[in-house]
Amino acid sequence: MSLISRHVTAPITALATLPSLPHPTLLAGSHTQLIVNVLDPQASSSARYRCHVLQRERIHHIVISNEFNGSYTWPVLVAGGKEAALVSIVVPSSCEARDEGTNRSISQRPTSVTVVHHFKLDDWILSCAFLRDDHFIFVTAHNSLQVFSASTFTHSQVTSTSGAVPIPRLVRTYHAPLRPLLWSSDLSRSTYSSLTDLRIASGSILGDVLVWGLEGVAIDDEAPQAQELTLETQAIKKFVGHHGSIFTTAFSPSGRYLLTGSDDRTLRVWDADAPGGSGPLQVLWGHLGRVWRARWLDEHTLMSVAEVGQVEVPHKRGHRPELMGGPLSQPQDASVRIWSLDLESGTHRYMQIHLDGHDGRSLWAVTCCRVEPVGDDVGLTFVFSGGADGAVKCWPVAREQEGKQRKEKQLEFESVKGVIKAFSGIVSEELGCIGVFFTGDGLVYATTLPPTTPPQLVHTEPSIASIRITSSPTSTNVWIFSNSNNCTIIALSPELTPMTSVTFPLHPPTFFLLSSSSPSKFLVAEQVSSTVQLWSLGDSATPQQFSMMPRSLLQGTVIGPARSRIACAAFMSEYLVVLGTRAGELVLVQMNEGEEGQILLRSQLYSDSITDVKLTRLERKDEWEVETVSRSGSRGLHRLLVGGTGSWTLLTLSEMMMIKGAVDKIIDEGKYLAVVKSDVVIVDVNGSKLETYPATGSRSSGTLLTHAGQSSYYRIDRGKIFCQTSSPKSSRLPPPIVIRGHHGREIRSVASYHHPGQKVTLLASGAENSTLTISLLTTDPTGDRSIVPIFTDTSLPTSIKTVSFLSIPNGELFLLASGSQQLLRAWKITFEGGGSEVRVLAWGVAEVDGGDDQSETRIMDHCFVTVDQEKGIHAVVGAYSDGSVKVHRFDGRTKRFTRISESREKGKCVLTTKVVEVDGKQMLFTGRSDGLDASSRASVLDSPIYSFHAHQSGINGLDTSYDAESRTVRVATGGDDNAVHVHRFEVCADGRLSHRPEARLSKEDAHASTIQGICFLSPTLLASSAVDQRLNIWEVSSDELRFQRGLCLGISDCSAMEARRTGGPSVATREEAWEIILAGIGLEVVQYTP
Repeated sequence: MSLISRHVTAPITALATLPSLPHPTLLAGSHTQLIVNVLDPQASSSARYRCHVLQRERIHHIVISNEFNGSYTWPVLVAGGKEAALVSIVVPSSCEARDEGTNRSISQRPTSVTVVHHFKLDDWILSCAFLRDDHFIFVTAHNSLQVFSASTFTHSQVTSTSGAVPIPRLVRTYHAPLRPLLWSSDLSRSTYSSLTDLRIASGSILGDVLVWGLEGVAIDDEAPQAQELTLETQAIKKFVGHHGSIFTTAFSPSGRYLLTGSDDRTLRVWDADAPGGSGPLQVLWGHLGRVWRARWLDEHTLMSVAEVGQVEVPHKRGHRPELMGGPLSQPQDASVRIWSLDLESGTHRYMQIHLDGHDGRSLWAVTCCRVEPVGDDVGLTFVFSGGADGAVKCWPVAREQEGKQRKEKQLEFESVKGVIKAFSGIVSEELGCIGVFFTGDGLVYATTLPPTTPPQLVHTEPSIASIRITSSPTSTNVWIFSNSNNCTIIALSPELTPMTSVTFPLHPPTFFLLSSSSPSKFLVAEQVSSTVQLWSLGDSATPQQFSMMPRSLLQGTVIGPARSRIACAAFMSEYLVVLGTRAGELVLVQMNEGEEGQILLRSQLYSDSITDVKLTRLERKDEWEVETVSRSGSRGLHRLLVGGTGSWTLLTLSEMMMIKGAVDKIIDEGKYLAVVKSDVVIVDVNGSKLETYPATGSRSSGTLLTHAGQSSYYRIDRGKIFCQTSSPKSSRLPPPIVIRGHHGREIRSVASYHHPGQKVTLLASGAENSTLTISLLTTDPTGDRSIVPIFTDTSLPTSIKTVSFLSIPNGELFLLASGSQQLLRAWKITFEGGGSEVRVLAWGVAEVDGGDDQSETRIMDHCFVTVDQEKGIHAVVGAYSDGSVKVHRFDGRTKRFTRISESREKGKCVLTTKVVEVDGKQMLFTGRSDGLDASSRASVLDSPIYSFHAHQSGINGLDTSYDAESRTVRVATGGDDNAVHVHRFEVCADGRLSHRPEARLSKEDAHASTIQGICFLSPTLLASSAVDQRLNIWEVSSDELRFQRGLCLGISDCSAMEARRTGGPSVATREEAWEIILAGIGLEVVQYTP
């Protein structure tokens, strides 16, 4: 019998970096696991290794020894709670090693983590360090120092895989003269050669800062038992200033300065050498939540993380920082802030801000590493942060001059006197990064970006409507559209002066696109006639072609009314164009020279404007993959294909809401430009922010340009051009998301589905942050499971309470989700490819209208039952917070919900529901917030045929098991009273239920806290989970519930549970196996074998 945790996606609570070469290695603590991640930016996926190093406690401290022996083996101390471990980490060079003589590849040792020693303490560990080669020191929560000895420990034994290592023994305990309860502590170094160098800083729950140390103390290795010593009062100093508990303390690299962060939302810098009672050197304001962790980047730069999900990096000098508008006054995402600090003058100033958010309430870990410059590659400092969402994110920290560039600044042009009306920029292979703009008095300028010389005047036009700049392999052209219905094309020289130009009649377009495959052709959408026109510049590719007047190839293709005007377009071929309209339509147009264009396909995709479209030709000749994004924040993936008769078909493969904002542009593979709450952000396909350009003042549309490893965002505001520039990109820069998280808020529901043909297992999870996620549950080489998010939808109006997979006979798969505001929605799931290359696609197909009172009523749970198997019709039963039960018919063919019935009686909130089919009839069991368990017929929802108070308070978990042979239904419930009950009902011939008092099995104190999940593994095995972070397995016999096995879970706030059989029962071995998936603050996969 075994009950083993195979995977945990838990919050990140500790971070550290190893200086491995050629790329650093990140160490992350998540629950009891140590994650080793080589930060190789060239790898397709980071090399990640997980190992359980603690037995029960969550990792909060990772300390790396300074004594590196030149190999790729590092001794590391890992601690949390009352437990610690000394581990040996082997991280070979991430580049391929080759023999110098033969140039053959040399085999390398894989990454490995070996636990060398385990430490058990009688108090909570707040900090730890190495003392010589064979001693280890721990500072505990009651301001004591404990010294452990492992005298036989050597570096050679760290890497040894054989032989027993002696258990460390406690040598001596030193008590500080003042012993309040501490929340945080730090040691001035990670490695000491003598206790006389020791310096300890502690922060108490009362807001006091205590600094103390040991002088003239030697370690007695021969002491027969642990000895205790209380120091004299003069050995400690106390600093007062904080007005709340001190959650973090950190010495500067030199040990002279001390940084503290508190419940009072401030950071304070102290002189550790100052006499007791001295005030802080500086007080840093800005966090709006508790400051959980603060660390130094160097002697003059700090970083901190707070409860509201902020990461701040102050850098000393200036005055108290101003509240930087919305992002600081109302922080919604994690942010990185850099301030310049000057300890001599006691001032500081703001330098840099990043608003690339974590998904969650709190960040609990922060660290940094430095990559030195190599050749032309710039050296950079990276900050890593981790928190409640289980993700680790990386930001490059700009140097002081780069920080000034990062802040939005105005482009100054002394020779330009007028008000700038419009701007257009492009990256040209020939000329580099250049931009053009025109002023209110009709002057058109061209300039390098960033400006290094005065802008060049290239044209004068009395009344200009718009301007564009385009680049092709042969030329860089400026397009000027005037209100006098003319277009002027100017070819620029390398000096940005006009070479040739041509003017021809054309109404100012609402949209303009130059063909990338045929640069002599361009597409315009006229504002006056609402038509699309295709133009050609001629066959010549030389600048002399401008002597030829462009001729219209497509005239008068009317797309529709004003709302259907073109918003984006993409060329499929020389004469096939895909158009996206402001009304959310996708239109395929075929154009023949000299003829009016023909609309081949028209499909309504969104209710809002399609802002960009990208085409990818597939291996099959007449198939394209179409990716679209919308103003409402959605992303769609479609398949465009032509039939044998020449008719075109558009199939929807996937549709999701990436962000709650507007997606403006598809940048490149997996990256998108969007606007969220006035900030311009770059996000990935799951909506995670990779980079942010914060709003300063009013936000208007702009242009993002990337050149020479840097991205710059340009926009027009009040007649001026403003620019924000990102830090330079190093070729050794780790990815923005080092470890992808799952949900940063409580996961309220989880469901699994194993696809027999694809041999993949899907996990669906819904959380309090209104996010639905679909993940792949895979198996790594060590046999452990891993969870990889592949689809995220943030379009849901509010929190999700229940998710479930529904499969119909024709092979179609649907995902149902329900929750607040009477949410009931269905997604269709499809698979492409196979094996390791399988791609899972999803899009919403049906939704129930919540009605007038949708903001007040929630669907707490739902289940479904088959109505017509062949036609794919199911009845979805919803349990509502107003005490009602409603049944909706879901037709898998038409993809529609239709309400069938509603319960006549209402009572307390229905928390959970389950349907059992007996003799072709559906029996519905419900559990309510007052502990009432009731059963009724699902077809009519009349008065309950049987009801009773199963619990003293709310029933949170309910599951059923039906034995057709004995016609017996077992109903298991778990509730707020910590009890588990199993009731046995006999089904009579007329469908009535018979229940006797002796047919109830109970375990009153099954858990130490509220039970949230309960599930039958088999008729005789029951699993239950509770908020106490425990999973219990029970044997259901005829007369009692017998405890079989229990497991302490790695996730907290357990709120949902799903189980599926993965093996047996085998006739030969009778072995059975189940996989149990639990949800809370994270996800955990547990394997159970009886």
